[in-house]
Amino acid sequence: MPRYFEDLAVGDRIVTPARTITEADVVQFAQLTGDTIRAVVTITETRLTSDGKRGIVGRTFAVHNQRDEIVQAGRSPVMVSLRPA
Repeated sequence: MPRYFEDLAVGDRIVTPARTITEADVVQFAQLTGDTIRAVVTITETRLTSDGKRGIVGRTFAVHNQRDEIVQAGRSPVMVSLRPA
């Protein structure tokens, strides 16, 4: 059943059925809507963990929409495996 603007109220909660989004879904959506994005990631820090078995990578990111406007930005540190010996 479709929902229209007039059917929605602040606080409404809509739960969709579970579904796996495939790569084909994403590609088709981008082709249909022209909604493409790009991300710019800058590495801001690298260091080994205290046990020396992994690395911590500090990074900032900016996600740009199809008009090159930044639509999301932030910091996101991640733990990264070292290259096997």
